Amino acid sequence: MGTGGGCWVLLLDLDGTVWDNLDISSTRPPYRVQGRGVIVDARGTPVRLVPGIDWFLRWVRDRRGVVVSLSWNIPSIALEALRAMGLEEFFDYHAIAPHPDKGTEARRALEELGKHGLCPGEPCLVVYIDDRDIHWEGVREALGGRVVFLQAWKSFRDYWEAAEKIGVLLAENCGPLREDGSGE
Repeated sequence: MGTGGGCWVLLLDLDGTVWDNLDISSTRPPYRVQGRGVIVDARGTPVRLVPGIDWFLRWVRDRRGVVVSLSWNIPSIALEALRAMGLEEFFDYHAIAPHPDKGTEARRALEELGKHGLCPGEPCLVVYIDDRDIHWEGVREALGGRVVFLQAWKSFRDYWEAAEKIGVLLAENCGPLREDGSGE
């Protein structure tokens, strides 16, 4: 890491991290909105946003973070759930695949971000957030020393605390990144 290309990347798991459902692929679209932060699938299964996730995603975007979903799911189902939740606008790229190799997907996502000019050059910081650590070794191996892992609900108790921790990492690795050019 370091002062690379002037951007930073958030790799964000979905199940158990963005919403309370641990396997969105087991739900059945279409979804209908039941209330703020709650959708219900065709069988009546509710899916709730984790408190503070929408605030956190805005916080990331305000600091020029590039947001990538990194999820082991059926892409069409996960994407429909994101749309139904009103979160689609916060994501720059989706690395959602029906297999558990998040390392390969993370590497591919960073390559695609560079190709499409979303994060040219080397990111100054890559943060990977997941509620489970079973994919961490694969992501670390695929990305090398370029990634910091924060395990949801262990490394931080809520998304406000996650923002505090990432703010420190940004200051150490990237300098000021607010849209208005000011520091933290």
